[in-house]
Amino acid sequence: MPVQLVQDDRGNAVQISLELPGRTLFANIWEIKVGRVSLYLLNTDVPGNTPQDRRITDRLYSADQRTRIEQEILLGIGGVRLLTKLGIKPRLYHINEGHSAFLIFERISVLIRDEGLSFDEASEVVRGSTIFTTHTPVEAGNERFTKDLMEYYFSAFVKRCGLSWSQFWELGCMESGDDKPFFMTILALKMTYRSNAVSRLHGRISRRMWRNVWKGFHDTDGPIGYITNGVHIMSYIAPRMKELLDVYLRMDWWWKDLTDKKRWEGVQEIPDVVLWRTRNELKQKTLDFVIENISKQWARYGYSKTWRDDLLAKTNPSALIIGFARRFAPYKRADLILSDLDRLDRILNDKNRPVHVIMAGKAHPSDEMGKGILKKVIDACKDERFRGKLLFIEDYNIRVARHLIQGVDVWLNTPRRPYEASGTSGIKVVVNGVINFSVSDGWWCEGYDGTNGWTIGPVVKNRFDEMPNADEEDAHSLYSLLENTIIPLFYDRSASGVPE
Repeated sequence: MPVQLVQDDRGNAVQISLELPGRTLFANIWEIKVGRVSLYLLNTDVPGNTPQDRRITDRLYSADQRTRIEQEILLGIGGVRLLTKLGIKPRLYHINEGHSAFLIFERISVLIRDEGLSFDEASEVVRGSTIFTTHTPVEAGNERFTKDLMEYYFSAFVKRCGLSWSQFWELGCMESGDDKPFFMTILALKMTYRSNAVSRLHGRISRRMWRNVWKGFHDTDGPIGYITNGVHIMSYIAPRMKELLDVYLRMDWWWKDLTDKKRWEGVQEIPDVVLWRTRNELKQKTLDFVIENISKQWARYGYSKTWRDDLLAKTNPSALIIGFARRFAPYKRADLILSDLDRLDRILNDKNRPVHVIMAGKAHPSDEMGKGILKKVIDACKDERFRGKLLFIEDYNIRVARHLIQGVDVWLNTPRRPYEASGTSGIKVVVNGVINFSVSDGWWCEGYDGTNGWTIGPVVKNRFDEMPNADEEDAHSLYSLLENTIIPLFYDRSASGVPE
């Protein structure tokens, strides 16, 4: 996907500009071609900006609130100006999480200035052509700004619209009071005609979480629906698995047949031996990738030849391989499987039924808890007991993810309920014949039918309240399912060597 600076006919960079208090902010436009779709990016590291402004687009999720609000002004207001500059006229705007919700203010400003509409009239036009998706299932994770910051950046907008400050503040407040914050999510909920969460359970949680936005209504009546997240199957299916499905499912047109349930019944026609052979080919390919990746780490960290030889000797392609790859956000509990190292030692080092765990992921540079969990995982990988059994792949990216979701046997997902709004990694593995082993949260509440994987802890369908001892109880459930169900099933083979 080449990234190109957008230029005019004379070869000059096409820029947008925004008026911030006391200065003008400039940004260049960059274009990425993703198939037939253009993705546009904004970059403030351009001549003409102050040194501070040139760093606005340096890093996502800055801890500095002033930088944060300027990023979101650039994304929302600047995003609308980008489209205008390029002559793109959307019929519908989609606010994907609250970060870009300031686009509402820009569209209202344009309608008041160019069409002569009142604020109320412009608001109705904007509301009728804007939709919103909320992704965050905890109120603390939703973006909000103080009154001082909002006054500093939007007093001119309030004046242009002829609003009182209380009228403006009402657009994003949960409750009245000068010390209460302005929520980007509430602005989006109030100023769009349709809102959705990203799974059925997340929809219920969102309606309960934002019930005060529509006071007087029951939780279940809040106007937040749900559209469960999905994935682009063709980006994650292994070529070898696609060949197999092409033959037995006769998937002539994947884009058309993908949701045809009757077509998928053809999976039952695939001979067990053929499917298992394909799975083993993918597994070997993944192990080769893992060993190649770890070999690079040897050179970097100066491990001895003995250490390397020992690790390779313990890597067994016939073992049950469990995969875990995602952001190391604390709620995702990458360290849950490390809760009892002695018990894990017995599981991974069973001579008759060996198990490998391959992990990958990154923590945000500002997430100290996430980085602490990452260190805990790395330290466990260095433990003599887990050499060659517990493996970590550095530099997590989409290439690493593809290898793991295509070649492991079981996919582990351990979020703390109910913080996983949807999750998608478990959806990606299914088409490759990998089985999910997940906490009942997000999409898995809908995906699990009692026969197509295993659920850690209680099975949840509609609503769930946090349990005080969730970590301890989920860890016990995880180990018990491995010991008593998953591992025995994997090693209980038919005469042809296929798990029964």
